[in-house]
Amino acid sequence: MHTPTISNQTDCSGTASALRYDGAGPLASVLSRNDIVAEFDNGMTTILQQRLSDKQPIHFMPTAVSDEAEYINGVSTYILRISGCLINGQKAIVNVMGIKLL
Repeated sequence: MHTPTISNQTDCSGTASALRYDGAGPLASVLSRNDIVAEFDNGMTTILQQRLSDKQPIHFMPTAVSDEAEYINGVSTYILRISGCLINGQKAIVNVMGIKLL
């Protein structure tokens, strides 16, 4: 029988000042996803833009799937949302609509 093991290897020997975030705005010392993409792009955004303009398929790695029902024009509509990362690190959200429910 497999027994899962949880291991905390965090170094707790030192002290550091606590950070508090109120959600009001970006943190000055923390890079945003767009900042990281711009810094480490390596030409991937150009490739992505070219594929978009040529209407070619774009591959991405799905990391989350969610679903919900929304009212659009007074009609209950089922929406499947798939989110993930593109080849250049940018976040992508794909909304699949028009799914018929039985």
